[in-house]
Amino acid sequence: MIRDYQAIGCTWFLRGHQRKIPTYGQHKGVKLIGTLDYETGRIICTEEGAYDAAAFLRFLERTLREYPTGKIVMVLDNARIHHAKLIQPFLKENAGSAWHSSSSLPTALS
Repeated sequence: MIRDYQAIGCTWFLRGHQRKIPTYGQHKGVKLIGTLDYETGRIICTEEGAYDAAAFLRFLERTLREYPTGKIVMVLDNARIHHAKLIQPFLKENAGSAWHSSSSLPTALS
C-alpha cells in the first residue's frame, strides 16, 4: 500500500514570500502487487482497488502467465490472504511445478 498522508505543519519562509501548499484533506492510497525478477531487474506491477484474496489470486495467475517456465520463489509475509480458501486450489494445482513460497525470510534463507 502506498499512502498519501499529507501532514499540515509549519515551515520557514522569507517574510512576504510565504507559499500556499494545497492539500485535499483526505488520506488516499493505492494497493500495488508486484514481482521483481532478480536476474533481469524486470518489475511487473498491478494496481488493485482492494488487497484481498481475489486480488492475490489474480496476481498469482498473472505471475504464471509472465513466467510460464522455471521455478518461481516468493517470500510472503504470512498475511491471511496468502492462505485464504480461495487460494488453496491454485496452490495445490501448481504445487511443486512452479512455486516455492516461504512465510518468512529467515525460513527461506535457512
